[in-house]
Amino acid sequence: FDQAYTCSFPTIPCRAEIFTGTLAFPRLEWGPLPPDEPTLSEAFASQRYTCTLVSDNLQLCKAGYGYGRGFHSVI
Repeated sequence: FDQAYTCSFPTIPCRAEIFTGTLAFPRLEWGPLPPDEPTLSEAFASQRYTCTLVSDNLQLCKAGYGYGRGFHSVI
């Protein structure tokens, strides 16, 4: 990426922008990704890339939050 920016500062909305490649704030609230929100990891996985999520942010790994969609493993 030559220029990649997020528009939000709060942790989860910022991650939503990174994971979806879209402007999330204020459209998405602090919480789970909507199930119909496509993620970059799903797009890469559909093209046979192996994707791993490495994070120390508990919300990203929380069951039902949807940030692990498209990843083959979550660490």
